[in-house]
Amino acid sequence: MKIVYTYNNETKYFIEKHNCQPDPIEGGWLYPANNYTEIEPLFENGKIPKFINQKWDLVDDCGGIWYFKNTGEKVNIDSIETDTSSLTRIEKPAEYYEWEKNNWVENATKRYEYEIKRKNDLIIEQLSKTDSEMSLEEHVDLLISKKLVSLTDYSEEFQAVYNLKKELRSQIL
Repeated sequence: MKIVYTYNNETKYFIEKHNCQPDPIEGGWLYPANNYTEIEPLFENGKIPKFINQKWDLVDDCGGIWYFKNTGEKVNIDSIETDTSSLTRIEKPAEYYEWEKNNWVENATKRYEYEIKRKNDLIIEQLSKTDSEMSLEEHVDLLISKKLVSLTDYSEEFQAVYNLKKELRSQIL
């Protein structure tokens, strides 16, 4: 039995190892219809053999899951040869990370903003669970008592209510 290695006529990428059968009519071997060579390709993890200039070269296999460095958005690449300079195989750990050099790095400002948003979402959730007859001031008092807000780093609306209450209390006393 004779072994040959087939490759795509256009892309020159390895397709398969092929066992040629004997030709019963003319003798010799029955070769595949695709392009083929008797030279065995090399294989390496993350690479794919490509038949160039009568020899196999290993090129990067860019197919699979990648992430955009600027957004962390996941993308599935089908093409083997793709420009991956704006992509990474490393998944973005959280929305407050940014790509720097060769890795995701936490951005303290974005992390702070993320935590504020998360706490504000929790506040909104708590507000939706309280009595709808309560005033905004009563809601703020409730949230302060539950230690969900400190009013030092939250929305202007809460700050305004807090300041108004302080002013009214000082006038009464």
